[in-house]
Amino acid sequence: MHSLKIGPRYVSKRATFVNADVEKAALLDALATAPGVMFTGLIEPHLKGGHRASLEIDRDLLDKFIAHMDSRGWMDGF
Repeated sequence: MHSLKIGPRYVSKRATFVNADVEKAALLDALATAPGVMFTGLIEPHLKGGHRASLEIDRDLLDKFIAHMDSRGWMDGF
């Protein structure tokens, strides 16, 4: 198992949230069930919207992780 440390900015594709705390809770919920997540670190609001997440992912499950986050309505907001 090889890990990969990433720090993506996640933006919701579908939902609008009442505030940043509700958005963060929804993101954490999606990350909690995502395949390959080995460690979830700091989750913080991003200046351009969404949240930046510090994650460690099992490299072998990266494609499944991305598909899961997409199916839960989250995209990487460059």
